[in-house]
Amino acid sequence: MNDLIANIIDETAEQIRLFLNLDKLSSSAIVDEIKNENDLLAKIGKFMKLVIDRISFSKDPVKYYNSMCANIMGGVRKILPNAPETVQEFSDWLPAQLEQHKLEIRIMKKKLRKCQEALIETKNSIAKQAYESTEKSKDLEQQLKHLKKENKQLKERYMDREDFLQYHKSQVSIAESKQQRAEQSSFELQKNNYDLKLKLFDLQSTIDALKRENSELKKQIRSTSEQNQYDILERNELLYQIDCYHVDAMKIEKLQNLPCKCFEHGKNWTKAHKQLHRELYQLEQENEELKARLSDVIAENNTLKYVGNKHNKKVKQEKTQKENVEQTQTKCCSCCKCKCHYLDVNSLKKRFDDLESDVEELRKEIDGK
Repeated sequence: MNDLIANIIDETAEQIRLFLNLDKLSSSAIVDEIKNENDLLAKIGKFMKLVIDRISFSKDPVKYYNSMCANIMGGVRKILPNAPETVQEFSDWLPAQLEQHKLEIRIMKKKLRKCQEALIETKNSIAKQAYESTEKSKDLEQQLKHLKKENKQLKERYMDREDFLQYHKSQVSIAESKQQRAEQSSFELQKNNYDLKLKLFDLQSTIDALKRENSELKKQIRSTSEQNQYDILERNELLYQIDCYHVDAMKIEKLQNLPCKCFEHGKNWTKAHKQLHRELYQLEQENEELKARLSDVIAENNTLKYVGNKHNKKVKQEKTQKENVEQTQTKCCSCCKCKCHYLDVNSLKKRFDDLESDVEELRKEIDGK
């Protein structure tokens, strides 16, 4: 409690110094003396001297006293945050707090006394247990010496038997190591056997899949051989139609050498001429598509050539026929390029419509194949 009061006085003196803003060296020196004083009564006397000195030198003592009290309570509240704000309330509050602290100190002293008594009892019990344990340890040491002596006698008596047991243990350890190696090798063999079974299962599944593919290929070969004969007949018909187109192309080629007079009849003839050019361009594009599809058919026939040796001669004949078809197609393409025409536009348009319908039918037949 004395330390608490001393801390309150030191903090209050510091608040007074701050209030004075260190305007006089005498007050600063008094504050340092208060802090350095160890005796509580002397500390209180120096503090009161500081307060009275400040009040006596002020022009307005009442105002200075009030501000001084406020600074004092500020220092007090730094040490005791729950303290009241005014000096009067603090003077009523402090004795009750001192009584409460005294009561707490009495309770703590009682508890301390009980703890000291319990500590003495525990020390006595520990000393008693230590004495008993030392006595027991002495007895145990004597028993240990006796047992060591008996053990030495037993070792000397049964040395031959221990040698036999060591030899037997070594043989057992060798047998156990062999058994472990055998178990490990058997485990590896089982693992390898399991892996081989998995591989055999995979091979069997691949064999079954290959058998199914083989049967499907046989069916496809059978169907392709029949389809090949049917394709030969259809190609002969197509060659006949292409020959017909070739005859028409020869007629158009003769007309290309004539001077064009279709622009002498007005705008309608010009539009018809342009429409014919567009239709001829479309026919050329369709002819290119037919050539591309014909090359696809040639590629398919080349693959069919390797299916069996029985169809080699037929494939060669088809190849020569297709080359003739390509030659006729190129001639037809070269003939279909329009430069100038001197004939009736309506009849020419009708002829091109017929050609377009025939080309559409040929496209459908090739798509069906």
